[in-house]
Amino acid sequence: MAITKTVPGPVPGGRTSGKKGQRAVIGRIFKLVVVLVILGFAGLTGYAYLADLSPKQEQVTVPVTLNAD
Repeated sequence: MAITKTVPGPVPGGRTSGKKGQRAVIGRIFKLVVVLVILGFAGLTGYAYLADLSPKQEQVTVPVTLNAD
């Protein structure tokens, strides 16, 4: 009867288990969030410069009655 022993090593798929693997995933998520924030800021800035955000102006005349007695 053969006895086999499991040796810790890389997880199938090329990712390692443990703290280093978790840090890599957290690092990727952080980079993704930073890139999305930068793209959002750039999009908002471009929209502010290129879009017509000025309000429509029109003259309003309202009669006012004053009691000066």
